[in-house]
Amino acid sequence: ASTTQPAMSGQFLAVLVPHRAGREATLPQVGLVRGRGAIGARLTFPDGSEELVAFRTDPGAKVTECGGFESDGRVLACRRDKNGAVTRHWLLEGTTLSEKGRRIAHNSSAK
Repeated sequence: ASTTQPAMSGQFLAVLVPHRAGREATLPQVGLVRGRGAIGARLTFPDGSEELVAFRTDPGAKVTECGGFESDGRVLACRRDKNGAVTRHWLLEGTTLSEKGRRIAHNSSAK
């Protein structure tokens, strides 16, 4: 791979998905998700559910966006069921998590 302009830094994101031999059909599809001030991975499972894990890449950003989620946290993770409903979430070093302006989590005492 090459770039048209030299970069002063790089990013590396790896996703490890352990599984048993013969169970490959249960593995999720993994895709890279680029956002504003964050980068992440989306895992889409055979049943249609998915998980997004995103990591802040811009330490100066007040809020980042990745995969449709906005947060002030350093790391976020969200799981959706096959109907698209958020069924669980996790936030590291942050106080808010929202999707398209709808608040999912807020903790004023976190950080």
